[in-house]
Amino acid sequence: MNNVQPSTSARLRARFADEQAAARRSVDRAFPAVAAFLASEDAPQLTDADALDAYRKVYAEERTRVIKLLDSPGATLTVMCPPWCADDHQEDMTRGTFLEDFAHRGGEEALALSVDGGTEDVIVTEITQYPFGKTLRTPTVVMWPTLGMNAEAEMGPDEVRALAEQVRTYADALAETADELLKIREQGEARRRADHEGRWTR
Repeated sequence: MNNVQPSTSARLRARFADEQAAARRSVDRAFPAVAAFLASEDAPQLTDADALDAYRKVYAEERTRVIKLLDSPGATLTVMCPPWCADDHQEDMTRGTFLEDFAHRGGEEALALSVDGGTEDVIVTEITQYPFGKTLRTPTVVMWPTLGMNAEAEMGPDEVRALAEQVRTYADALAETADELLKIREQGEARRRADHEGRWTR
């Protein structure tokens, strides 16, 4: 298995190529006259390198957050989220957070089982990193059980088989999470510093 994570530049080039192709298809369908002009020699010329550079700036802006810090009045921190972070950081930007409590989160992966006529999460995992914290400075999977002590379910053979299938599916999801975590860590210390480069402003 190849566990090497593509570089940010390679991912951006692939994303740029996909979106560029989609945009061209949309223009071809909706605005054929414009598409014909853009394909002509009279159209303004933009090299792929220039277009990719502009796209990089847009990508950086999409993932850049200005965090309100509670450590000092008026303090802020500008960070660019790593590609795996699924948190919009709205609460960090509006209500604020202490520097060591700021975290990137990859989105929860839960094992949900049928209990007492409903569903309840039994185990929840999530890739988490506190880049400026005392612990978890490296991306780590955090796991916590959530099933209540008094919850129970009565199961027959079919329900037990369904449970087994749910557990197998969750096991596959955990294996994928482990692969993703390995790829994230392989990016190394240099990438961590680049992704979390920020500064205090007063």
